[in-house]
Amino acid sequence: SHDMSAMTRLCQRVICLEEGRCVDDGPAGEVVERYLSRTHESLQSAYIAGAGQSENAPCRLMAARLIDSDGADCSYVKFGQSFGVQMAWRQNHRLGDVRFEVRIYDLQARLVAAADSQQAHSAITPAVGEYDLECFVANPRLVPGRYRLEVRAWGQGAEYECVEDTLMFSVESVAEGDVACTIRCQAAVQLDSRWVQHTDVDGD
Repeated sequence: SHDMSAMTRLCQRVICLEEGRCVDDGPAGEVVERYLSRTHESLQSAYIAGAGQSENAPCRLMAARLIDSDGADCSYVKFGQSFGVQMAWRQNHRLGDVRFEVRIYDLQARLVAAADSQQAHSAITPAVGEYDLECFVANPRLVPGRYRLEVRAWGQGAEYECVEDTLMFSVESVAEGDVACTIRCQAAVQLDSRWVQHTDVDGD
């Protein structure tokens, strides 16, 4: 399972396997904490594909980086601050429309937010070769903490690419005078909302 929170809720003991070999065994909370620590130590705010990427794959994510609203590299954003993901792709075949997706998970592997090019009504039809793609997220309101970002590409009912641990970034609390995070529970996202009090004109 990739649902760390479910494992800690439902299990007393957890065994961690790596390439079929047991690398950890013990109380659920302790094993999950050690697993997450190992998994996320190496994650960065920039991604470069390893050598030997398949030339036969329909398309491949070659590089990615987190950028702020000005287009500069960043590893963290302030609460409520817009940010983007700049990606370099390589297209090996003509595919027609390709659907791209950016998913954001917390460190318990819970999906907390996603951006989908299809949902945004952005028709992307890349030609064969290399191209850049940017996804901008406006006013995300992720509560302060650390998050990992995953990039996917889909088309014709098939998944072309999935890079689970593309980037790691953090959302920071903000200084006085900036937009404030007021969430006090365990929610991962603070929703924009409008609250209206209606006066009872009958006096009841």
